[in-house]
Amino acid sequence: MQTHTHTHTHTHTHTQQQEILEKIDVERRSEFKRAEMQTEHRRREMLKSLDEKKRLQAEEEFRQHQEKLRSHEKLHHPASEQQLEDVWENEDGLERDQFDPRTFFHLHDTNSDKHLDAMEWETLFFKEVCACVRACV
Repeated sequence: MQTHTHTHTHTHTHTQQQEILEKIDVERRSEFKRAEMQTEHRRREMLKSLDEKKRLQAEEEFRQHQEKLRSHEKLHHPASEQQLEDVWENEDGLERDQFDPRTFFHLHDTNSDKHLDAMEWETLFFKEVCACVRACV
């Protein structure tokens, strides 16, 4: 008796992968919008429960917080060329116009294993994440 082994591998075409990612992104945006709406609803309900003086104070604090969020320094998309050039210039102390991706990679591949692991990536993003957190506090 001969047995057959069937290995089922499911692969998606590039187009299918793109469609899946777009669907996930739409769902993520929808969930974010829903959460933001719930937060705003709770804030407005809380304001209704306050007397006029406290309500005005809370509204002013909220306005100031919103302004602080809008005015913080703009962050670059993680691993974008601009973000990596910022690290090159501000953290590595090198000239922006001399940015070289290979040199950058070797500088930040601290264990020399020829790829950037999670800790090495985290190190690259640490200062930007700190700036973002400071802006939100």
